[in-house]
Amino acid sequence: MIAPIRIILLLACINSLIVSVTPAYSNEPVRIGVLAFRPKPQTLEQWQPLATALKRSIPEHEFVVQALTYPEMNKAVTDRQLDFVLTNPAHFILLKMNGGLSAPLATLAVTVNGQRSSSFGGVIFCRAAQADITTLKDIKGKTIAVPDTESLGGYLMQLYELNRLGIHLPDDARLVITGMPHDNVLKAVLDGRADAGFVRSGVIEAAAHEGKLDIKLLKILNLQNLPTFPQQISTRLYPEWPLASLSNTDEKIARHVAAALFRLEENTSIVRLMQIHGFSVPADYTPVEELLRELRFPPFDAAPHITSDDIWKQYRWRIVGTFLALALITILGLRLLFTKRKLEAEKLLVQQQSLKLQESEAHLRAIIETEPECVKQLAADGSLLNMNRAGLNMIEADSLEQVVNEKMYPLILSEHRDAFIALTNKVFTGESGNLEFEVQGLKGRHCWLETHAVPLRNSLGQITSLLAITRDITERKQHQKLQEEIKQKLETQLAEITELQLLLQEQTVRDPLTGLNNRRYLDETLPRELSRAKREGHPLALIMIDLDHFKKINDIYGHMAGDAVLEYMSSILTTNARESDIICRYGGEEFLIVLPRMSLDNAFQRVEAWRLMFSTNPVKYGDLLIDVTFSAGISGFPEHGADPDTLIALADEALYISKNNGRNCITCASKR
Repeated sequence: MIAPIRIILLLACINSLIVSVTPAYSNEPVRIGVLAFRPKPQTLEQWQPLATALKRSIPEHEFVVQALTYPEMNKAVTDRQLDFVLTNPAHFILLKMNGGLSAPLATLAVTVNGQRSSSFGGVIFCRAAQADITTLKDIKGKTIAVPDTESLGGYLMQLYELNRLGIHLPDDARLVITGMPHDNVLKAVLDGRADAGFVRSGVIEAAAHEGKLDIKLLKILNLQNLPTFPQQISTRLYPEWPLASLSNTDEKIARHVAAALFRLEENTSIVRLMQIHGFSVPADYTPVEELLRELRFPPFDAAPHITSDDIWKQYRWRIVGTFLALALITILGLRLLFTKRKLEAEKLLVQQQSLKLQESEAHLRAIIETEPECVKQLAADGSLLNMNRAGLNMIEADSLEQVVNEKMYPLILSEHRDAFIALTNKVFTGESGNLEFEVQGLKGRHCWLETHAVPLRNSLGQITSLLAITRDITERKQHQKLQEEIKQKLETQLAEITELQLLLQEQTVRDPLTGLNNRRYLDETLPRELSRAKREGHPLALIMIDLDHFKKINDIYGHMAGDAVLEYMSSILTTNARESDIICRYGGEEFLIVLPRMSLDNAFQRVEAWRLMFSTNPVKYGDLLIDVTFSAGISGFPEHGADPDTLIALADEALYISKNNGRNCITCASKR
């Protein structure tokens, strides 16, 4: 009995020792570092719900979110003070190349104006009043504010676009490094400390939404009109921020976090608090890496060290192929040598058998040898009987002995071979013929030939051979091919340009949400309609409509519900519309309608019908019914004025009278 007791005590001691030395990972919080491209308090407020969501999905761990600048993030990764990192793609690649991060676990998906997006871009802007900057080329020699030279959306994307125009920073402009967040760049430009600024997409819209910025004070340069991306950008799009784990992070925790991120968008309240859509599978960050390589930015700013092993690994198949090619050339050379000797022996035999024929051939060669074009003589089976020096040069033969009595068909490309055989057969029936065909010389050179072939007869009138005069038309064929390629390319480019012009023309005068005309279209057409009304002496009514309490709808139900209200309003305005009516989305929740040949009384009745239809039919949004009304102001020609600005101003005054009178009503402008 003593031995079992000792064994039990020994096992108990070993178990206690194992427990005592096992790290208590569960007691340590999981730390998530987020790059603060906006102010740190805003960054923490935005991403703190992520810790709550992860805690719910993985209750055995505590999660802590930290907002960090570039230097802070770099130090935290180097010191292994974090478990996960959410940063911009360029910064991620730098940290990964330095051995601090794993491959991305997920890619951020954001909600931009109600649309899901996993991409972002860079913005290049200046003050709207800056008259000396209208294009990207005008930036040269100016002062530019940037948040950080490591920022992908705040510097590198813009730098890549400027490099393509031949503008190289910082040599061609003076940089002002404001430091993070990007809001510092907005302030530097608006304060006049910089002529232009770089920020990532969404920063300007976010500042305007928060009431910190009047977006009309800024001018966006190189504006990209991308239908699938609703924010203002000046560069191409790149994948959104990746979330990655540090190399020392527990793999099990990393898997659980990744799974929780992919389910995050199911929790609509959490993602709404974070102002994102969720996370998707990792995107391809190769375009970002290629951008950094081309700009020679860290971690690609140093020339790589190449060893002989690297050369062998990279080019081993080329090296092997070169040796095989040399071996093949040696074999072919020996074969050519043996063939030449065989031909020389056969030539000697033929000379002995038919001295008279050789004398005839020698006589013919003496006549045609000086001809600048190819003159050749073929037998019925296509074998060469004779050829002058010009012809030998065309097929890259060193001498007649090299090719005499050999068939010419193998030199002709396969697609022309049947046609050449048909021509040969035709000539041996007594007819002549012409043919254009392509050949490959004995040394590999391709050339196009044009030949005229006739039968050659003996004294008895019998056809003994084919005589052909051939010239090299390679240059002409290349010129024709080049002309055709240029023609096709020009036709393709013209079609693309025409299509792009039509698309751009349509986009400049259409509101993308409602499909109605936009403010620019109104500014172009209203003066023409007024001129026509003056010239023809008919009335014209102008109606300005504003949705009541529209901001509350967005705040309560979300911007997508607001979009549904705007789309429903546009459908009411276009119901039973005349062809001559001009219906525009003037801006935000404002609509402006021009009714040619309509009096103020008729216009009032029409607006009243719209008002009753809109106010008595709630807007359906999902399972919700949203009650919405609008207020309207009416002005008209000739009662209130004869120019666009006056009519719009009076309609706007009447609209605000309707607003002050309790909304959901219509007011006609006072006569002046």
